[in-house]
Parts: sequence; C-alpha cells; structure tokens
Amino acid sequence: MQIPGSLGSRTGRRELRNLRRVAVAASASALISFVLAASAGPALAEPGDTPPEASSAAALSAIPADTPAGSHSAHILDLINGDDPISPGAVREWTDPSVAAALGPDGLAAPLEQLRTTGPYEFVDYSGTNAAATVTLKTRTGLPVELRIYVSADNTVNGLLVRPHTPDISAFDDLSSALDIIGTDYSIFAARVDAGECVAVHDTNGDRAMPMASLSKLYVLGAVADAIENGDLRWNERLTVTDALKSLPTGEMQDLADGSTVTVREAAEKMISVSDNTATDLLIDRLGRDAIEAQVAAMGHHDPDLLTPFPTTRETFLLGFGNSGNPELRETWREASQADRIAILDALDGEPLDVDENAIIYRPAYPDGVGWFASQHDICAAYAHLMDKATTVTDILAINPGLTLSSHDWSYTGFKGGSMPGVLATTWLLTDNSGQDWYFGIQQSAAGAIGLAENLYTFELAGKIMGRNDAAVLQIN
Repeated sequence: MQIPGSLGSRTGRRELRNLRRVAVAASASALISFVLAASAGPALAEPGDTPPEASSAAALSAIPADTPAGSHSAHILDLINGDDPISPGAVREWTDPSVAAALGPDGLAAPLEQLRTTGPYEFVDYSGTNAAATVTLKTRTGLPVELRIYVSADNTVNGLLVRPHTPDISAFDDLSSALDIIGTDYSIFAARVDAGECVAVHDTNGDRAMPMASLSKLYVLGAVADAIENGDLRWNERLTVTDALKSLPTGEMQDLADGSTVTVREAAEKMISVSDNTATDLLIDRLGRDAIEAQVAAMGHHDPDLLTPFPTTRETFLLGFGNSGNPELRETWREASQADRIAILDALDGEPLDVDENAIIYRPAYPDGVGWFASQHDICAAYAHLMDKATTVTDILAINPGLTLSSHDWSYTGFKGGSMPGVLATTWLLTDNSGQDWYFGIQQSAAGAIGLAENLYTFELAGKIMGRNDAAVLQIN
C-alpha cells in the first residue's frame, strides 16, 4: 500500500508502494468508543461571517416542520447551535430505546453534545422525506458536515449518521492543507521502522513536542513488558481495584466494585484498546512512578524531563480540572520545579475525585503543562521499542486497530489514539505483506475543542492518505 509522499522521488514512491488501498469498515461501536472520548470545549476559531441566529432562521425556513424527519432535524440543529448543555433525559424522550442501548445511559445526547461544543454551525442545505433527512452544515472554520437523521414509525429518532466532507488528497502536502481547514496546530510523521529505528518518509513538525494525551500509555505498556521480562511481574498477576485508584472515563474499570481484581493482562489490554484510565493507574501503582519514568528514557524520548514526574490519569484530572481548595493549582503546576511538582502530586494522594465539569469541557489543561508531552519522533521510537517485546505486547496494540485496514495489504495493524480537551492524536504501527514495518501519525492541539466532526475528519484524512476510498463516519442505528 502507498502513503503518497511529498518528496516527489520515484524511488520514494516505489519504497512506499505497499501503503495503498486501505479499506475502512469500522463498526459504529468502534468509532463511538473513540470519538465520544474526544476533547470538548469552545470552537477552534472565531465565528464565520454568518451569525448563528441568521443560520437558524435560514434553517427554520428551509426545513419542513410538518414532517417527522424535518421536525426532528430542526430540533437537533437548535440543540447543537444552543448555548446550554444537552440534557440526556430530554433527548431520551424522543429517541428510540435501541439508541440508548447502543450508546449507554447518555444515549444520543453524547454525540450531539460533542457536536454542540464546536458549534454554532452554519446551515447550508436540507433534503428529506417523512422518515429520513439530510442536513448539510458548516463548522465555524468552514468544514462541511452532513447529518443524516432517521425516524421510526412511532416518530422517534432511531439513527444518526455524522459525516464530514473531506477533500480528495493524494500527498502529504494535501494532508497539511486539509488539516489547515480545522485550525489546529499539528504534526505529521510517516516512517519506515527498520531495526528499531524510524527512517522518515515524511516529516511535518515531527520534532515538535506536543500534548499527547493517552499516547502516554505506550510508556506504561513498555514498563509492564520490561517488568515481565525481568521476572518482576506476571501477565496473570491480579491487581485490586480500589476507590482510591479509580479514575474517570474513558474506560470501564472505574465501574468495578471496590475490591474487585483484574489481571495485569486484562488491565494492559483495556489500557490500550479502550484507553481505560483506571486500568492505567492500576498498572502505574503496581510498578511505581519511577519505573514509568525510566521507561520514557529507555523508549527513546528526546527529553524525558517533559514526563518527569509522570502523573497518573487521576492526578491529571485533579491537576487540570479538580475542585480542590487551591483554584490556582494549574498555575502553580505550570511554574513549579520538578521537585515541587513531585510534592504537588504527593499532596493529591487521598483527594476525592471531584472535578469541575465546566472546566473539563471548556478549559484545555495542556497550556499549563498539565498532561503528557512528546513529539512524533518520540512516539515512533516508542512503537519501535515495543516491537522488540514479546508478541503479547504487539497483540495488545492490535486489539483496536483504529481503522479497519485491508488484510490483503497489511499483515499487522496496531493503533493508539489519545484525546483530552484541545488534544487529538492518532497513531498507527503497521506491517505490510512484504514484512516492512511502518509508522504513521497525526498529532493535533488547539486552544479549544477538537470535537466530533473534527475527529471523524481526521480519521477520514488518515484513511485517505493511506489510500482508503470510503468514508469515516459516525453511524448510530
């Protein structure tokens, strides 16, 4: 398969001939598990020329209120253009029970809220019947987004498809231009991985340290693998879930009863495949912070001090969004020395996991140094290091491939993504059918949200740059 290069050389294109024709058939559940963990917050850029009230007025005149699909479409547009958070209870009243069963207790409110946090949207077009409608919108930065709403016979919404329109791209320069549309700071890096080294085939800002969110879990996985190699840990060793170690979602293990146990392998699999924060903290607690920090250096990070001390996910939530007695904790952390940061983390031990819901939606924490930071070069080096570990490690990386790639072209696909408010990272470790290993990643940050439409847009661009022709969408039905 071919990752189209921007170097323009025939040799480079021949070397990458196996990076082409990626077919995406990602299930709705796989997409939802990632995109609903996307960062939330105010819009990426200043509003466009069309004020939201004008757009709403245009929509009301164009959308027929006398059809079920039209009525629901107008209501959904009002919600995602509104100032108020979307109420799950209110949304459940007009959605089919199957939607909540598929998405969890918040149901359709979750993706709609992800859309709202990067609104308001400019209305562009409407078409529909009694039972289905297509609404075309534009984000504040000009990204076209198509919403398809499906209505059942009992006048409840039983399906939603969200699809950003993406340009046709065939080279890395095209990818950069396409990312410019959503207004993020970004880095793009693609490399052959040979004998533990990353040999660049394209590099846009790949040496720039940026927030990486859950990509930090690669270092925890590396520490687990080393401890097992050294005989200090076993995959079947059981870890105890306690309230003191529970973090916030994403994940599942925060819902386990206090005193429940899971194996190291179960925790590692959940940490990578569904980015389980509690699973991550269980592993950090078992190994110790020092072991993770040592792994950062061992896995080739260019500046390990950026990840020293290495905070747990629970500590990161408290630092960035906690309702502590110290409202200036972010600023204190930003200015603190390494020794002082260790003391700050020690002081958080035993603090209740009480967070400011408004801050966790609207205030990215990375500008104050809260979170984890690395460059694309660092992440590629981390993957290269993990490739030399036991096959259990690469098996874990392959549980959730991010995008479903064609087995005709790829013999292996590993993936780790990451998101926090204002942060989105998507990275792949790939092996083609000739046995050549590859890395491809996009890392983004913004002053505000990188929401649902922007997430899907990024995934679709990633698929296109790897040669895929069909669309990345969120489909709920």
